[in-house]
Amino acid sequence: RDKKKYSLSNLIDKSSFLIYQSNFCKNCFLDIFESLPEGKIIRNGAKEFPLIPFNGVKLLSKINKRFKGKFFSLAGRFSSRKRIEDVINKFNEADIGNLVVLSDVPYELRYKNPRIIYLGMIDPDSARYIISKSFALIHFDRYDWCPNLVVGAIYDNTPVICSNFGGTPEIIGKNGYIVKEFPENLPQNLEGIEFAKNAEFPSEDFKEIIFDINSNGTNISFEGVYHMNNTAQEYVKVAKNHFTKNKS
Repeated sequence: RDKKKYSLSNLIDKSSFLIYQSNFCKNCFLDIFESLPEGKIIRNGAKEFPLIPFNGVKLLSKINKRFKGKFFSLAGRFSSRKRIEDVINKFNEADIGNLVVLSDVPYELRYKNPRIIYLGMIDPDSARYIISKSFALIHFDRYDWCPNLVVGAIYDNTPVICSNFGGTPEIIGKNGYIVKEFPENLPQNLEGIEFAKNAEFPSEDFKEIIFDINSNGTNISFEGVYHMNNTAQEYVKVAKNHFTKNKS
C-alpha cells in the first residue's frame, strides 16, 4: 500500500488538475492524501456498437439453446474483491435462475451445473453484447470506482445488481437493484474499504432479488445513461477551462 501511495503521490505532485470517476473515488483520495490539486468528477461513458460482434452472436445462440433467452450475466476478473466465486456458489446452491459467467474462473472451481455456463474472458464487444441480452448484470464488487461493465450495461438498458458501497451504486442510481448489505454511514475511505473487504456475502438478500427478477422480470425506466460523447465533451471542457485559467 505504501509503495502504491508513493507512486500516486509522485503523479499527483506533477498534476495541476485531477479527474475522478465517482464521488467514492474522490472521497477516498481526499482521505488518503493531505493536499490535492483542483479536481472534478467525470464518469465514464460507453460507445455505441459499431457492428454486432459475430463471435457474440455465435455464443449467444449456444446460450439460448439451453436457456431460451432467460439468464443473468456475471463478468469480470476472478478475484475475491469482485466476488465472482460467491455469486456462482449461490446459483449452484439454489435454483434461482440461469447464469452466464464471463470470467477466468479456474477449471477446478467450475461446477457441472446445467444452470451455469462458463465462457471465460472473451473479447469486450462480445461480452457486452451477451450482457445486453441478459435479465441483469451482476456486479457485486466490494468497492469499485466506475466500472465500464456497469456503464456499458446501463447504456444498453440492462439493469445492474450490486451492493451499496463503492462507486457502483452511485453510477447505477435507479437503473438497477442495490443490495443494502453495508451500513449507510460506512465511510468512503480506507477504513470503509477494510470493512468491506472482510464482510460476508449477503446470501439471502442476494438470492431473494435474483429469484424475484427471474420470476417476475424487471420494470425499470432507464435514466442517466452514460454516452462516451458526453464524457469526452466534459474532458474537453475541463481542459479548455483549465488552460484558459492558467494562461490568464
